[in-house]
Amino acid sequence: MMREIRFLTATDATTYWDIHLQPSDSEPDAFGSSPEEHRALTLDQIAVRLTSDPANNFVVDASIGERLISTAGFFRNNGHKQRHKGQIWGVYVAQEAPDKGVGRKILRMLPQRAARIEGVEQIRLPWRPIKRLRWAGIDRLALSRSVVSNKH
Repeated sequence: MMREIRFLTATDATTYWDIHLQPSDSEPDAFGSSPEEHRALTLDQIAVRLTSDPANNFVVDASIGERLISTAGFFRNNGHKQRHKGQIWGVYVAQEAPDKGVGRKILRMLPQRAARIEGVEQIRLPWRPIKRLRWAGIDRLALSRSVVSNKH
């Protein structure tokens, strides 16, 4: 079956909720929320997260059929002095994903779209998940080509 990479919408809330349970249980540090906090979210709350400000906040995924195998998000900071910065978050590639290069492709899509947002000058990636991303086919070279900065 063919893999599809696309930006998520509110209709993807259920599958997005499901994929975030996978690493939440097996790798509790994979996301900023605990498995318990994630389970407490309603599908309506997830839908709002996916669509509240699509120009400045978005999530990309890779799927095979109806099954999500990878996901990552971007959000633009809100504060007046911080609006020139954005953050990549929630990078996840399922271990059973047939193509480990899918994470690299997703990480290229996020900065490309973010670069079109007027006023965004920096895109941050938290340093902690980098070691976890290596097994997913994501390396520092891919990140540097995406003009990702974690200095500020």
